[in-house]
Amino acid sequence: MNEDLFSGIKMVLEKISKAIEKGSCDDMRSYLADNQTATRNAIPYVRIDKINTNLSDIFSTDEGDVRLFKRNSWVGVLIVDRGSKCIFTYCTTQTLKRIPKNKSRKKPHYAQTLLNTLNREEVDPSQLTLEGFNLSSPEPDFTPSEYEADFISIMEESLTKYKGYRYWVVTYETQGLTLRHLNAVLMDPNFNIVEEWPLMQLLAPNFGDLTADLKTETKSENSVHSLVSIKPGLKGKKASEPEKQTEIFPKSTEESKEA
Repeated sequence: MNEDLFSGIKMVLEKISKAIEKGSCDDMRSYLADNQTATRNAIPYVRIDKINTNLSDIFSTDEGDVRLFKRNSWVGVLIVDRGSKCIFTYCTTQTLKRIPKNKSRKKPHYAQTLLNTLNREEVDPSQLTLEGFNLSSPEPDFTPSEYEADFISIMEESLTKYKGYRYWVVTYETQGLTLRHLNAVLMDPNFNIVEEWPLMQLLAPNFGDLTADLKTETKSENSVHSLVSIKPGLKGKKASEPEKQTEIFPKSTEESKEA
């Protein structure tokens, strides 16, 4: 890990990480509790909207610039950090893997455009020979002018205003309502990874999850005790015998007798 580079954008990455965690976990728990629908087809879209809202709430104009951009009927969010000269977006790990595989696009994916404009000087170290020459140079899907025109449509500003900027993608994976993986990825124009940093350590422990686990354990323990009932000691002469004073029966047996 390039420590100097990481320290320069650590605060921004921490805020993005918290927005993703809250949007994909706590916010979705609340949404599901409030919307008892028969099907849950809206979940992926709701999760994205929750994360986007969190990003908008967390970043202020002096710390980061939240930009909304439209792609057909879909609206995306990116963060412009002018202090570090970096632009950030986020997506799931699987989504990022699918983007370069689609060769039938008539228009660049926004990540393709940002990589081929801001990161065109980045080089994956594994793609270099000992002499420092690029081993492979795949034919680009679009021309430089097409990428630049798309950049303007996304940012609504000229590419020259972003000279020296880098583009990062924060990738995440969830399992149910739990965040499992969170990474910051710097790539070259061909989606080869130049730098990849794990971000889970930037998140404080989710004490809500710990409390939920504790409640589950307590409930489980109580359930075991509830399966046993104590029958009062026998009255009369036999009550003086210690082993006859108290008898233990399974609760199910006790209930069957009452029935």
